[in-house]
Amino acid sequence: SIRYSSGYWVVGGYYGTLYYTASVPTGTWTANSSISTDFEVTGIEYGDGLWVICCTNGVTYYGASLTATLTRKSEPGSSPYVDAGIDYFNGYWMLCRGNTLYYTTTLTSAWSGVTITSSDDYLIRVFHFNDYICVGTTKSLYTVPIYALPTITGESYSYIKALN
Repeated sequence: SIRYSSGYWVVGGYYGTLYYTASVPTGTWTANSSISTDFEVTGIEYGDGLWVICCTNGVTYYGASLTATLTRKSEPGSSPYVDAGIDYFNGYWMLCRGNTLYYTTTLTSAWSGVTITSSDDYLIRVFHFNDYICVGTTKSLYTVPIYALPTITGESYSYIKALN
């Protein structure tokens, strides 16, 4: 995974590999060894003054600076082991894991979740477009209006529409 934001190029990969540079990305890269070697970096996002690194199994690390030790946030839910994507939009951190889209407004709070797909169609990426959160799976693309996230309750999510 690779990301440019706030003056830094950041790249992550297998075995918790995370490197950053503030120069042109052909120069020297500095390692940040905060992430456990048990995880693969699957997403890198910057928002609200924080770097958030998403890893396999829904594990996230966050911090205000890449030069310091990042804090590990507890994993959301109990979905099976899959790659997860992360995005920050309109005050929400969003993470996809298994068939659930998790969200929070602060990384020190617990994740809340919305089941998006059936158990055999895993979410693989999340991103925002206009006022919608778009969640990609191995089979479909789903959209969720951002204003719907904080009020989600129950088992029915009729406002989620599959685009075919």
